[in-house]
Amino acid sequence: MTGSVHESDLDDERVIDEYRGTPEWDNEDGDLAEHGQISEVDLRLLGYRKEDLEAVFGPRTERTTSGRPVWDLRHV
Repeated sequence: MTGSVHESDLDDERVIDEYRGTPEWDNEDGDLAEHGQISEVDLRLLGYRKEDLEAVFGPRTERTTSGRPVWDLRHV
């Protein structure tokens, strides 16, 4: 296992820990990609900083079945 993979895994765990127990993590929305959507958690796991998301992708204009605001994949 290389250092970068290990570091990436640690970063993912930090993101997951940040969201665990919140509606952003605990929901029944299923696979958002099937609906052409992507969540804040997914973008954070891809390496984007939380404070940069709306500046990069604009406001979240889509809603999941549970009502969470998310981004349309066509705009990401």
